[in-house]
Amino acid sequence: MEFEEFESIVKFGLSNLYDFAALETHPQLTQLFPLPSTYSGNKGDYLRTIFLESIESFKPTETALNINAPEWRTYILLTKRYVDSLSAQEIAKQLSLSERQLRRYMSKAIRAFSLILWDRTINATEGPLTASAERLSAPAFSIETEEIDLPELVSGVIALLSSRFQQERISVQFEADSPALQVESDRVILRQILIDLVNQLLQAHIHDLTFALRLENDQPCLILSSASFNGDPLKIGAEGEEQEKSVSYWSKELNILIEDTYQPESNTVTLQLHFSNPQQKTILIVDDQEPALRMFTRYLSRTSFKIVGLSKATKVLQKAKELQPGLILLDIMMPKVDGWELFQSLKLDDSTRHIPVIICSAWGEPELAKSLGATAFLRKPVTQRELLETIQSLGILD
Repeated sequence: MEFEEFESIVKFGLSNLYDFAALETHPQLTQLFPLPSTYSGNKGDYLRTIFLESIESFKPTETALNINAPEWRTYILLTKRYVDSLSAQEIAKQLSLSERQLRRYMSKAIRAFSLILWDRTINATEGPLTASAERLSAPAFSIETEEIDLPELVSGVIALLSSRFQQERISVQFEADSPALQVESDRVILRQILIDLVNQLLQAHIHDLTFALRLENDQPCLILSSASFNGDPLKIGAEGEEQEKSVSYWSKELNILIEDTYQPESNTVTLQLHFSNPQQKTILIVDDQEPALRMFTRYLSRTSFKIVGLSKATKVLQKAKELQPGLILLDIMMPKVDGWELFQSLKLDDSTRHIPVIICSAWGEPELAKSLGATAFLRKPVTQRELLETIQSLGILD
């Protein structure tokens, strides 16, 4: 079965989570998730339980609820849409998202959810790097980086696979040098890489598994080690046509170096995942209106920039010194300290005068802005096309 077909079946199940008749009569759902002989309930109840448990696996365990935090996004979207049965319009309003943003985030959430069930069903019988690796090369899949709490993500993977660990009587330990190790990466792809690697270890009939997070040369390193390894060499790399479907390919896309070491004398295997975050250019957006900050952030969501928004002008100079952004978008009409005063402060400070500044204002003062040293001027309301074309003309996207 292709992943796209599987995802469509899963989406049907989510959409009919409370319709037991629809769940029970869907031939592919009942075939993919057969009722265990030990289960006393009906098929619909069993399928609903599986789906609810899988949604719950996305709930962060180490952080308090925050509807705007990226690590909570998948859990909140799936819960509000399919458990609470809210409409798309209601969810968009609650989360202050545009309909386009919501569609994009929801699509990614459904895909992440489908991958959970994919590994529970298809991967359990087909092996770790056949069908699951194929979905990574799907044309619709693109890398979307965000700040990820590594201990929280690893804990989630362990929780997801806990029932399988118990069934195979595998002892699991998790050690972390620090409870707050973070990286910039794609949550869905990184999660899938870890699941695939663990699947390979499980198929090698290991008896124990240790996850350890360490700091090496100031960069996070995840170590997976196991004894009683009894399998073929791990399929981390791939050759020829299969290269773009491999864990090796996607780990390189995420700037992760994977090293594997097998010691036959002790029958142990160790995997080390070294995370290296490339220097990401930052755009600092300064506007006293939160809707404007969200609009600019949405405009730039498909670029490689890290976006930082500030609504208080008094904090901008210090933040600019700290971040050294590649670009500042500066509003002029702000209370207490207006944009011109702030712009002058930025240009008079030795540590910030080199930073390009685009003035954004409803007042038509492009000549004044450029005469004072602004890199460009955009008249509000600013369109996405105008913003991207202006940034492109500055060479910042290169």
